[in-house]
Amino acid sequence: MYSFTASSSEIRDALKDQDLQELINKIDQSPDAENELEKAMGIEAFSIFTDKVFPSIAVHVLSCS
Repeated sequence: MYSFTASSSEIRDALKDQDLQELINKIDQSPDAENELEKAMGIEAFSIFTDKVFPSIAVHVLSCS
């Protein structure tokens, strides 16, 4: 659980970035979100963010099972 907490802190810090917020909103509001997500994965800051988010989600899901 501690690693999830540490990762959560990193994720919260990353989400303070205005450019990242705008990119996530663009994906969320797009009628073609999958395509926008694919394009965003080519942006280094977003790729780093997802590298932090996905393991945290997996740990949380597995601990709830």
